Amino acid sequence: MTSTQVVSQLKAIKEKIAGKEKELLELCGRDNRLDLTENIQNFIQFGINLNVKDNGGRNALHLMCQNYSSPKLTDVIQLLIENKTDVNAKDNDGLNAIHFLCRYHSSQNLIKAIQILIQFGIEAIATTNDGSNALHYLYRYNASPNLLDATKIFTKLGLDLMTEDNDGWSALYYSHNKDKKEMKIFFDRDAVLGLGSFGVVFKGKFGGREVAVKRVELRRVDKREEDAMLKLKHPNIVKLLHVEKDNDFMYYALELCVASLDQLFLKSDNPKKYDGRMPRQIVVFSQLASGLEHIHSKKLIHRDIKPCNILIVKSPGKNEEIILKWSDFGLAKSVNEKGLHTWSGVKGTRTWYAPEVLEKLIKEEKAEQEEFWGTVQSDVFVLGLVFGYLFLKGEHLYGSSEKKIHENISERNPVNMKKINGELRKYYEDDLLRKMLEHDPKKRITSKGVVKQLESINNKLIKKEELRKLYAHDSSSDLIEKINDFEEITWVEIGADMFRDTVLLTTATTVVVCGPCNSNTNLIDAIRLFIQLGIPVVSDGIDARPILRLHNRTKNKDEILKLLDEAALV
Repeated sequence: MTSTQVVSQLKAIKEKIAGKEKELLELCGRDNRLDLTENIQNFIQFGINLNVKDNGGRNALHLMCQNYSSPKLTDVIQLLIENKTDVNAKDNDGLNAIHFLCRYHSSQNLIKAIQILIQFGIEAIATTNDGSNALHYLYRYNASPNLLDATKIFTKLGLDLMTEDNDGWSALYYSHNKDKKEMKIFFDRDAVLGLGSFGVVFKGKFGGREVAVKRVELRRVDKREEDAMLKLKHPNIVKLLHVEKDNDFMYYALELCVASLDQLFLKSDNPKKYDGRMPRQIVVFSQLASGLEHIHSKKLIHRDIKPCNILIVKSPGKNEEIILKWSDFGLAKSVNEKGLHTWSGVKGTRTWYAPEVLEKLIKEEKAEQEEFWGTVQSDVFVLGLVFGYLFLKGEHLYGSSEKKIHENISERNPVNMKKINGELRKYYEDDLLRKMLEHDPKKRITSKGVVKQLESINNKLIKKEELRKLYAHDSSSDLIEKINDFEEITWVEIGADMFRDTVLLTTATTVVVCGPCNSNTNLIDAIRLFIQLGIPVVSDGIDARPILRLHNRTKNKDEILKLLDEAALV
């Protein structure tokens, strides 16, 4: 190998390591609930610099303490520090890892994480560039129910609630200032409904009604969400009731829900599992499609469609109708006249992607960030994923792991489609799901098209139910005329469906043949009509004739049997 080749090889290795260091910071910079210890271990084995920093001076430890909400946080902190991550590193504003914890982390991990950082020698009483210490951050920003326990740890180390920052405010002042500020929105700090990278959601009250209160740090407020919510007035979109702010936070009073869609499929022993009523699937799909079509009609795109952002709401009144509503417009973005929107980096959750967005993600991991044009059709694809998720009772259409889901979306392979009930697939797969999951966004069905297609499917389902009732209960002399009133296409499709199992069979030809209600003289004419329409005598191993012999007692029984025997031979 020549010296030039050696230099070239070393340059390639350096670039590869730099790429891995960037990946590490991106991984730690996302709100993540998965166990990342294995991922971090892989980076360590690659030999990268764990003390690499982003443009804000934050290293992997800072970012983990800010964003990582998994119970495994303490394991990852320990892993990073044991592998020579500088526990006392500060960002450009002078914050160390314990400041990030106290400012951003409100989960049950807070106390243990603080203790581990102290155990590994962090300067727990350090102050930042603006004179703030850990107690200032706890009382100014943190919503943890363990605030008192955290305070005891720091006061034992010598911090004082009366110590002032550079603005002349103490931790005690921050606490009292929040309590005394007159606000129309009230919330219970201990009643946390949800945590995320965009803020904390509490249960609260506004104007005498119970609401969900979303609290977002002012510096992280994106006016898009408020603007989007104010634009969107629709029965299937969560209502924004009021907005106000104090010195540090913006507060949004939102319609209170009983659960989110992902809570339907939690394990039975999970206290957060939703066991309440739900509308029929066609109603759920229609509500979601209608809400999304309205979002798109206002030149907006949701960009963060996933089950936890679809809320289940009980309407007031005696019937307490269950309504599905879109929520969380923190990623909503305006689109131009062609329905396009620009992406400055991929947003949203990593398993709920349209292929064109996933392609952007993959490119970003391999190259410098570049502008990307997406379309409102990205939302439609992910809505198709949500429909599949409901059909599969909580499974993803494209696989069970993030890696497999990404591979299968890229390869146009919805591996779990075959798990969907056969009868449901007949109505939804070709007419709707395949159109929503079209790989090319230009060929993909629009949200308006989804609404129309669902109306068509619903009409078929209504007619199917009407036919079942007609066969099972109508014994009038004009039964044949009533049958002929239905469209021919419905006859062929629904007739075939009804022979798929014994229960359906006894509501179709067999009921007409042998049911107690349909013993009129026109019975044989109805059977002839079924045969003309191509409804089989034997389907999926089910034969109408033995059921006829067992149950039918009419005088036409032998003639009907002869007809069925002849039809079976064709």
